[in-house]
Amino acid sequence: MDLQDFWQENKRWILGVVAGLIVYWVGGGIVSAVFGGASASGRVQAMARDLQREEYYDAQALRTAREENERLTALVEQVRQHAAFVPDEEFVLTGKGDPDLYFPEVERRVRTRIVAYAQERSVAIDERDLVWPAAVSREEKEQTLVGLCALQHAALRLVDAGEQVRQEVADAVGLQSIESMQIEKRAGSSTSRRGRRAADSEIAGLVDEYRVKFRFRADTATLQAWLEKLRSASPSIGLAPELRVTPGDQVGDPVLVQGSLAALVIRDLSASDSSNQDG
Repeated sequence: MDLQDFWQENKRWILGVVAGLIVYWVGGGIVSAVFGGASASGRVQAMARDLQREEYYDAQALRTAREENERLTALVEQVRQHAAFVPDEEFVLTGKGDPDLYFPEVERRVRTRIVAYAQERSVAIDERDLVWPAAVSREEKEQTLVGLCALQHAALRLVDAGEQVRQEVADAVGLQSIESMQIEKRAGSSTSRRGRRAADSEIAGLVDEYRVKFRFRADTATLQAWLEKLRSASPSIGLAPELRVTPGDQVGDPVLVQGSLAALVIRDLSASDSSNQDG
């Protein structure tokens, strides 16, 4: 097998892996700045450019391509283990019977669960603060369920972060209120501007991003604890770049935190590649 055959057979998978890494590391840019690893995105993008510039097909080039493929295989495993968002079984529609019956049940459970969990820990919240788009078709319900899973994990981890801070510091504010948790409406099959731009690189549709906008009031220690929980817990949810922190009127007042979370779902790249080859 020469390099041209090797590249043609594997380029969609390889570029898909690179796309997943770039979306995750760019989407989690603020977390990277806090916890380190900011140079990872540059290394991956450079790797992608090197692969795309490859124009000769001698034996050395074939060995190089195989080595790059092995490195990317290891990287995609890291993404799947530490970056990819995998919905809980409750939020998977397959095997749950009539979607028109099951979907509203999950909606009700999510609202009740989050509101009760927060209020039991003295966090102000109203069920109207939890918002997501109406879902009509089966595809819309499947997509919204993934968003609901991300929203629930984000909200519960936020409440836990506030409790953790209160337990560590007796007079800490912790989490005062959740003013909004909202699933952003998905635009077509690609979930973000990055996803739409990826079409030019033959990787559109391989990575889905689910956004959850948030607005809450807490002390800075709770924000820090929440970011750590988002980074380390499973399933993983990244922090999108547009984080805003507004100080309170007086020293010691809770800060207003606004921004978006990004749950990255990596599709089965090998299956996607096979279906394209069959077509």
